[in-house]
Amino acid sequence: MHKYRALTKVLLKNNMNVFTDGKGKRSKDILIYMVIAVSFLLMAAVIYTMFSTYFEIYGTIAQTGTVLTIGFFLGSFLIFFFSLFVIPSIFYFSKDNDVLLTLPIKPQMILSAKFISCLLYDLSFSCLVVLPLAIAYMQYMPFGIWELLCFILIALTLPIIPLIYSSIITMLVMRFVPFVKNRDAFNMISGIFIVVFSLGLSFYINSLGAVDEAELMMMLLEGGNSMMKLFSILFPFLSSAALMIFDGSFWQLCLYILWQVAFIALFLFIGKYIYFKGAIGINESSSSSRRIDLRTQIKKTPIFRCYMIKECRLLLRTPAYFLNCIFSVAIMPIMMAIFSFQPEIRMALSYIDSDEILAYPQASYYIILVILIISCFIAPLNMVASTAISREGDHVSFMKYIPVSYETQLYAKCSISILLGIITILPLWILVIVFLNFPPMLSILSLIGILLSNIALSMIGILIDSSRPKLIWEQEASAVKQNLNGVLEMAIGILLSILIGVGMYMLNPDKMVYLTAGIMVSFLILIVLCRFIIRRHAGKLFEKIS
Repeated sequence: MHKYRALTKVLLKNNMNVFTDGKGKRSKDILIYMVIAVSFLLMAAVIYTMFSTYFEIYGTIAQTGTVLTIGFFLGSFLIFFFSLFVIPSIFYFSKDNDVLLTLPIKPQMILSAKFISCLLYDLSFSCLVVLPLAIAYMQYMPFGIWELLCFILIALTLPIIPLIYSSIITMLVMRFVPFVKNRDAFNMISGIFIVVFSLGLSFYINSLGAVDEAELMMMLLEGGNSMMKLFSILFPFLSSAALMIFDGSFWQLCLYILWQVAFIALFLFIGKYIYFKGAIGINESSSSSRRIDLRTQIKKTPIFRCYMIKECRLLLRTPAYFLNCIFSVAIMPIMMAIFSFQPEIRMALSYIDSDEILAYPQASYYIILVILIISCFIAPLNMVASTAISREGDHVSFMKYIPVSYETQLYAKCSISILLGIITILPLWILVIVFLNFPPMLSILSLIGILLSNIALSMIGILIDSSRPKLIWEQEASAVKQNLNGVLEMAIGILLSILIGVGMYMLNPDKMVYLTAGIMVSFLILIVLCRFIIRRHAGKLFEKIS
């Protein structure tokens, strides 16, 4: 037990440096923390509004417990999806594995200590969903000490089973799918396989609970929280979590705890037999025997394009960067395509009349503003710009001694983030334009808005990381996943999305054309301002980097 406490303490100390760059100057980050806090509070307010509406609607048909299940399912699925990109990095690709695997420590001990650090990291997702859900529940149902304790327990334990799902899938893939000998190729292919396999499994399990329209209507009218089972197929403990609050059942509380204990036991049992066999040798790389003729390899390439190619290779060849910066957002269009072929989605789309929608005054501008909201939310998710300098780590001096201006280097790094953001949202834009038969001029206007929002947020991200890069990290994933700069850029994107939404809600429909124009001009002003700062202060920012 002493070894476990010491190991957990060390791993937590290494992994909980997300809010620092290793220099101890936290007093200068108060404004950044406030921006992040405000953004997440606004997001929590949006989630609260959604659940409050659900309670109001579903409560009239005796499906209040179903709303609780939906909330817990949302939190569980978010944790499950995002942990797929974190678990491989912490369990297998971490630099501390080379030391831990040589020590006389059982695999269960290493796994449980690493699991605790992942659990603490994912509690933010849990609280972001559970707390607004609890506040909304308070307003519509009797609320006492029992319900409060149950919500606290769920907020603290909700990530356990989704994390175990991700951990078991990761361990099985790392143990039984040795694609190639090269470490980086193995890590990258394994990471892609994990995500694709997990998403396919979740779609398959959810399809088992699919019901036709008539059966769904019968379940709605039946009452008694009959729809709970639809959201408890992938995560079977959700029904117990909802019922122990809604019914005040002590038995359901015991059942919920039993689910957690059973999954933890399964996780440790599987890890005991397959973790070491999958982890040993994972950090070894094979070298290529291909001979390079410099006379044929050297080409004259424009500096800007050459630096972009260098950045692309870094992102593509480093598994942690590829999985967290590129694959995590590139898979969104794939998921969108899969969802669009679902029978329920296709049935809902068949009832939409594009001519009728566009016939409403200002409807086109509402659609453009919604696209801009989505663009502002998606653009920072790749975190390419907001971690551009941090990803250099110990090699940041390379940026100082190469004969390339700092301005050019920043623009080259920023351009990759812009391209990736546009590629991510482009399928949605095409779907809206084609399906709604959008007018050509408005289609071009919406595309310009997407371009401006991506450029503005990417330039903001590159400035944030240039002013306070996180250069001290143990593993590549930490430069991305445990970097406050990425969180700050996402917070700014969320803040802009909410501000646009508030403007749509508060202004008269006749003012939508002015709101759209104002937002476009605001993005343009942000771009010009960021360009001015980069041109005038890029050198000063790099002088402070050491």
